[in-house]
Amino acid sequence: MAILAYFQKAGEDSRTIRYRWGGAPDEMDRELVMEKATETLLPGLEPPTIQLMATARKIYKLKSTTGTWPEQGMTAS
Repeated sequence: MAILAYFQKAGEDSRTIRYRWGGAPDEMDRELVMEKATETLLPGLEPPTIQLMATARKIYKLKSTTGTWPEQGMTAS
């Protein structure tokens, strides 16, 4: 099963960061929220999917590599 997801930072505050994401750059109609301090994915309105978890892992990987939360990106596997 192939996974392709794009994401873009939608906003942040002192505690959380929000990303819009989806299967294509023009279809980022889903949202994920992460707690900054613990780098934990917070429960959303929809149940977790493989695509959601792959997107969150990519965001965490970029953050750990660069030291900053990414503005945008994509994951493919």
